[in-house]
Amino acid sequence: MDEGNGQAHRISRIGAMLRMRCPRCLRGKLFRGLLDMWERCPVCGLRFERETGYFTGAMYTSFLIALPLVFAIFGVMWLFSSRTLLAAEVLLLVTTVLFVPLVPLVFRYSRVLWMYFDWRFGPDRGAGTDPPPDGSGGAPL
Repeated sequence: MDEGNGQAHRISRIGAMLRMRCPRCLRGKLFRGLLDMWERCPVCGLRFERETGYFTGAMYTSFLIALPLVFAIFGVMWLFSSRTLLAAEVLLLVTTVLFVPLVPLVFRYSRVLWMYFDWRFGPDRGAGTDPPPDGSGGAPL
């Protein structure tokens, strides 16, 4: 619950993002499998993909998540390498091999971040779609 300073609400929203929960009710799961999303929130009924192409913005988010990860992997390995051209080529290959298993996680979090961004700044923000103040996550007002 919010205790007047807004801190509890922010912490619960960040926690819900990390647990990949619905941006409206903060309780419903977004994914039912590794890459398969629910069409609607199982708790509050929020439609996750509002329109065709809705998750196009998540591709940009994915890029913003993946780029630092790839550079971090490469950079750490570069620090411990011989720093030759051949080493750089091998490091690129190893970086790719290490990053590929992270792709499903990047995919999921890019969609989560996009949905939360849209929930906060999207056109429907003020349209009465907030959860009830009692936290029950009921239907839109």
